[in-house]
Amino acid sequence: MGDIPIKTKDPKSMHAGPLHFYNDKVFSFVVLLVLTVIGFTIYSSAINGHFIWDDEYLVENNYYIKDLGNTAKIFTSDFGAGGGKHYGFYRPLQITSYAIDYSLWKLDARGYHLVNITLHILTAFMVFAVIGLIFKERILALLTSLLFLVHPVHTEAVTYISGRGDPLGIFLMLAAMFLYIRLTEGPFRWFYLAGMIMAYLLALFTKESVVFLPVFLLLYHYTVKKPVKWEYFFTLIGVFFAYLLF
Repeated sequence: MGDIPIKTKDPKSMHAGPLHFYNDKVFSFVVLLVLTVIGFTIYSSAINGHFIWDDEYLVENNYYIKDLGNTAKIFTSDFGAGGGKHYGFYRPLQITSYAIDYSLWKLDARGYHLVNITLHILTAFMVFAVIGLIFKERILALLTSLLFLVHPVHTEAVTYISGRGDPLGIFLMLAAMFLYIRLTEGPFRWFYLAGMIMAYLLALFTKESVVFLPVFLLLYHYTVKKPVKWEYFFTLIGVFFAYLLF
């Protein structure tokens, strides 16, 4: 009597590479839903807040944001030029986001607060995505994103309209990091490369502190013990120097 074959699970079906973590779209949707509910619950009181402090120069009295035709001026001027204030910063994407806000709800501060809270929630979801991609642990990624979402250190950046550069800049930086990792862990995809370049450039147009992304990526390679793919890494360095020249 011959041996009876025993069916075993195909190892490839158990570990489908870096994309395995994201095969369960339902779980990712549930995570986004949970983050949204918790995020709006803890920051709901901020929605009825008023314009304060620098909001006067960046939003209320900023004539650049009151006409989307001023976009060229926004991208060639100081951070507060439209409100008659000199900051010495270059953050055109943040000001452009206020222009979009103004086109939707004029000077109703509730709309601006709503956008800030939404950006914070989306940033928490990007934390979930990046941690999950690196460690391939959904629960770890979920707990990390929840900690990021509810940590009080973010309160000012979320509830202060003029603090939008933080959630918007970090969201874009994490998006660039996510796409970089996808490039280094899987086959080349041109849209990952294009998306990475665009996300990093837009992040630089939002907050200066995101220039440290290449440092974070080196720490990532050191942590996971994976070799650097220099062609992608130096692409980001090139974006950084192009930004400086601009």
